[in-house]
Amino acid sequence: MVREVCRRHSPFSPGTAEREANQALEAAFINHATLKRRWVARVEVSLTKEARDLERENVVRQHAITANAKAVAMRLRALDDLRRQAETFLAGLNTSWASRYAVKLAQQPELAAEVVHRMLEDRRQDAEHLVDTVQRMVEAHQTANIYDLVISSEGALRQALEQLGVALPPLDPDPLFTPADIPR
Repeated sequence: MVREVCRRHSPFSPGTAEREANQALEAAFINHATLKRRWVARVEVSLTKEARDLERENVVRQHAITANAKAVAMRLRALDDLRRQAETFLAGLNTSWASRYAVKLAQQPELAAEVVHRMLEDRRQDAEHLVDTVQRMVEAHQTANIYDLVISSEGALRQALEQLGVALPPLDPDPLFTPADIPR
């Protein structure tokens, strides 16, 4: 009877087979006239060595898959953190003309003199370029009234100088020559 019950179950689920076999055995003892209340029998079902080996291999493979998935997820989180840091870093470079030189100094502090020299040379070239641009604007507007030139180009000139990092005095709250409708 026990063998018949156990054969209905998978060799990988001994707990279910054991439970059903014990229930069948108990029912048989209760209905038997001479064994009733005199004997108690229990069945213990366990995995065979072959089933245990297969189960162990299966558990090891599942563990490897789970561990690999966790490692991939951890690498993805780290990559996402690095991406955010890189975005923040690169966005910060757009806020100041000196950022590219600061990065060079951070990477190679022993080249500080060269980096500072290059920075000053680049600033001088940028200033010359700005002066050339303003000169071209003046030449283009020579037929116009100088007052109109100053009024129309003040905002653009201030913005260009600020981009170059030139310190500018604050705007006069009550300017003498600027109309109130000029954007500041």
